Amino acid sequence: MTPGVLLLVLPLVTAALIAYLCGTLSSRGRRLWRDEPRSWADGAVLLLAAALVLYIPGAMYTWNGGESDYHACSIARYGSPEAPGRDADNPGLHAREVRYFPVAAVCHWSDGAIDTVPPWINPALLSCLAGSALLAVTSAARRTPRRRARSARSRDRAATER
Repeated sequence: MTPGVLLLVLPLVTAALIAYLCGTLSSRGRRLWRDEPRSWADGAVLLLAAALVLYIPGAMYTWNGGESDYHACSIARYGSPEAPGRDADNPGLHAREVRYFPVAAVCHWSDGAIDTVPPWINPALLSCLAGSALLAVTSAARRTPRRRARSARSRDRAATER
C-alpha cells in the first residue's frame, strides 16, 4: 500500500470508528460505565481509533511528497531542502529506509542515521493497540459467562415446560 492510499483510507476508517463511538455513547448515556461487556468493547474501539489517530501523522512523516529522498532527508536534517555550506563539508545520503509498522523513515547519512518520525509515536501507537487488544479480550471473557448462564436458564425453562 502506498503512503498516498494510507493517507486517504486511514482518516476515513478513523472517522467511521469515531462516529460509531459517538452513536454508542449518545444512545446508552448513563448505562455506559456499568460493568457490561459492551463497555469494554467500546473502550477497545476507542483505543483503536486513538491508535489510528496516532498512526496518521506517523505515516505522513514517511511520505516524501513526490520529492527525492535527498530532499526529504535534507529537510529533516537541516530544515531546508539544500544543505548549508559547501558540498565537500556536508555528509552524503546513502539511503532512506521507510517502514510502515512500526512507523519509521530513517535517513542513512555518511555520518550517521536520522529517523524523521518523532520518537513518541511508536510507543504511543503500540500502547493503544495493546490496550485495545486487552479490552477486547476482557469484553469477550465477560460476555462468555453471561451467555452460558442465559443458555442454561433457557434449557431449564424448556425442561420445566415439558
